[in-house]
Amino acid sequence: MKIITSKNLFLVLCSFFLIFLHETRIEATELQPNTFHSYLRQGINQLMGRILFNQEEYDRSVEYFQNALKDTSFYNARVRVWAFVRLGMIHDIRKQRNQAQEYYSKALEVEGGEGAARIEAQKYLINPYIPVQAKS
Repeated sequence: MKIITSKNLFLVLCSFFLIFLHETRIEATELQPNTFHSYLRQGINQLMGRILFNQEEYDRSVEYFQNALKDTSFYNARVRVWAFVRLGMIHDIRKQRNQAQEYYSKALEVEGGEGAARIEAQKYLINPYIPVQAKS
């Protein structure tokens, strides 16, 4: 299990968030102050969920992904799609295929959530997610 110290966590989150902003092509200056804070908060929820997911701390990561889903604004569409996909992946890991498929379907329903997450949702809707270490 990889542990990220609190000393490095801030730098890790900032780096991930800058990459996230670049990938979503949204500039901070385009958003109103309250909107940007919400956008930042949901992005951090998504990133923390992903970090915990990668550390196989699925119960804790679910909390962050659920929080990322709370903002249903258009600018948060990609965050929501990824949160739905990761929640589906967690249910596949737990052998809860019906719930996993529900989350993948929800990911595909998000308007404005185009991109890699939708491709992943389509893939896992057909074939369950299997973690890399479990494939061998």
